[in-house]
Amino acid sequence: MRSRFSSVSQKSFKPVTMVLVLALILSTVGMSFAQSGKGLEGELTFYWYEDRFAETMQSYIAQFEEANPGVTVNLEILPFGTYFERLPVQIASGNAPDVFFLVSGQVQNYARMDVLADLGACVTPEELEPYRSAQIDFSTYDGTLIALPFTTTVLTLLVNEDLFNAAGIEIPRTFEEAWTWEEFADVLRTLKANNNLVSAMYNGGRDFWWLPWFYGNGASLFNETLDEPAFNSPEALETFEYLKALTDEGLIAVPPTAGASAQEVQQLFVQGRQAVFSGGHWDLTGLVDAIGDSFVLNAAMFPVSSSNSLALGGDYLVVSRDTANPELACEFIKFLTSAEVTQDYSERYYYLPPRSDVTPEYTEHAAIMELVASQADALASSQLTLHRGLPFYSTVNSVFGAEYQLVMLGEKSPEEALEAIDAAIAQVLAEAE
Repeated sequence: MRSRFSSVSQKSFKPVTMVLVLALILSTVGMSFAQSGKGLEGELTFYWYEDRFAETMQSYIAQFEEANPGVTVNLEILPFGTYFERLPVQIASGNAPDVFFLVSGQVQNYARMDVLADLGACVTPEELEPYRSAQIDFSTYDGTLIALPFTTTVLTLLVNEDLFNAAGIEIPRTFEEAWTWEEFADVLRTLKANNNLVSAMYNGGRDFWWLPWFYGNGASLFNETLDEPAFNSPEALETFEYLKALTDEGLIAVPPTAGASAQEVQQLFVQGRQAVFSGGHWDLTGLVDAIGDSFVLNAAMFPVSSSNSLALGGDYLVVSRDTANPELACEFIKFLTSAEVTQDYSERYYYLPPRSDVTPEYTEHAAIMELVASQADALASSQLTLHRGLPFYSTVNSVFGAEYQLVMLGEKSPEEALEAIDAAIAQVLAEAE
């Protein structure tokens, strides 16, 4: 019997819906988004990640500078793999960038370190209204606005449609069609057997991909009042055993080694030797280039159990507490998170926008992005999204990630891992009091 559940949070996590019709859809770098007339002056250093975004970011900066002739913004691109190693060093040494990027799981952690500026003085409540409420929660620490959302992300099961067709398996495109866990295990077995695959699925490389399985089965890192651990539970044990069994059977690949590049983890999928790639919609650009015309790329609805499962993540922009130009820095991130820029960026790199007044028109892979938006609506977990935004989450996550890998590699039992994770959560909560 197919398991179904209702979401208490779907209204809070509506996908991209049009509230205001944009007068003009700006879809090329050359079109100007910046507004002049504020009389801004000064110089900023801005940290972003990955060279593939450099040209687009430089274009946005050029528009901002053209609209504000007294302004200079110096862009530095850091590889994602080393970004969160270099950034703390820069901050600790007194050389923090004025403006920088953070992923959802890190925003509250950097706020807790007291290195982010209060944006409340330059961002009005009216300016926050278009944003998803869950992402404004991420952007608020101890009642203070410390970030602005730039993108919205959700786990995406990308699939090799040719391998599914060869195995006679229909790809679920809606919540009602989503596989149960039992059905999904059978799908992976059929895919591997019929197509002689190395493994049927790559299951992601960190918490954003692993925790949805646990939360979708009713498990939770924390209790309802967030003051005690709750992970050592029958639901979490069942999830560990399910994923471990599929890994032992060779259906799910073992977790990647630390520091593995995107190209390395995508290799088997790109070569047609894996059928399912649990990644993200933002992977589309690189995957499409790597796959070429080797096979048809598609996406499937995430398997369901008893609860909503997926976290809403995303990219955020923050201002250093030590910036010499707080007003300029704030105006710059308001420009980058404007409706026009976020629409343009979402369309270019296959992101969901964090704003309800933006409706991207994806010229390619529109069907995949339609599924992504639908999945964000149907399967978003308010609980997991909240937990990933807690100030102490990064510490808990480092333990969870290590224990998860040990279980999947067969170096620890699920029971031992659950005990270790709960013990770490208890310690973190005690230190947070």
